[in-house]
Amino acid sequence: MVMFPLKRGTIRAYAQEYIRASVERGLISAETIRLLGDEGLTYRRTTMLADYRDWANVTKKASALKFVRKDYQIGADLYSPVKYSQVLPYRYEVKVTFYDPRREKRIIEFTNIESYDPLTPGRAESEAGDIYRPVVTDYELGELTTTIHAGFKK
Repeated sequence: MVMFPLKRGTIRAYAQEYIRASVERGLISAETIRLLGDEGLTYRRTTMLADYRDWANVTKKASALKFVRKDYQIGADLYSPVKYSQVLPYRYEVKVTFYDPRREKRIIEFTNIESYDPLTPGRAESEAGDIYRPVVTDYELGELTTTIHAGFKK
């Protein structure tokens, strides 16, 4: 539950991560809205349903995106439209995974790569790897892997 007061516009922003996680877990929209209510993140029901459908669409396209060859351009039908501000025309969400031997734990993070031009999945993953490689090297973390997770187009 959110333990601090939120301004009207920020409730929807906080709810997006909950909605996305519930879509990825396979929860239906009614269950997602109930969970948002339990967390105190409610807003207009029709808007919540629209957000749920948008994230369901992103998840569906992201599952198809993993089958695009690393050296091929991503088809226009696999990009999700952007509803929020984005500086450059293309944005790629890349999943970065590495192992921390001190904590004996696999760490998964997501990073965004923005570009003026469309990138191949391999190029987007390579750029994400370039961002995390110094951290992995400096802290002597395990093997670094990157996987493109979603593509967005302005």
